[in-house]
Amino acid sequence: MSDEQVQETKAKQRYAVVGINKVQEHPKNPRIGDVAKIEKSIKANDFYGAVVVQKSTGYILAGNHRWKAAQKTGLKRIPVIYLDIDDEAATRVLLADNRTSDKSKYDQDALLAILRDTAEHETGLEGTGYTDGDLARLAASLDVPVDIDKAPVPSHDERSKIVHKCPNCHYEWQSG
Repeated sequence: MSDEQVQETKAKQRYAVVGINKVQEHPKNPRIGDVAKIEKSIKANDFYGAVVVQKSTGYILAGNHRWKAAQKTGLKRIPVIYLDIDDEAATRVLLADNRTSDKSKYDQDALLAILRDTAEHETGLEGTGYTDGDLARLAASLDVPVDIDKAPVPSHDERSKIVHKCPNCHYEWQSG
């Protein structure tokens, strides 16, 4: 398929840039997102991509928390992809977007490599959702030697609040 061709999809889609208040959070979205981290990402990296919205209701199916963070940063307009689908299909899209994210995994070695590379840049890990403490813990968990001169030092807050996450049910708790 060449760059000029458009692939037909089952869901009728339309891309637009709209006023941020033209769309709204889906009232049945069960996902709880870290809006503060997303807000930091938007401030560091700008708003990229688009939120996916059911055309008939204006409800966001994918990107509810990015939309909330965009509001907090003061954005007036955002890109959206409108899907012309019924309520049942919209619910399936909402659930699938959340669940497929849950089921994703990281290649830990590749993650460590990209975090180390990014941390060496002037702005470090700012806007990535990761901290130097996350990098240090990942390196330690993989038994990777850390260069003392380049070893990230977790802040007091990071040392005192260690977050644990169950790999099966994704329940999170803090210790420290």
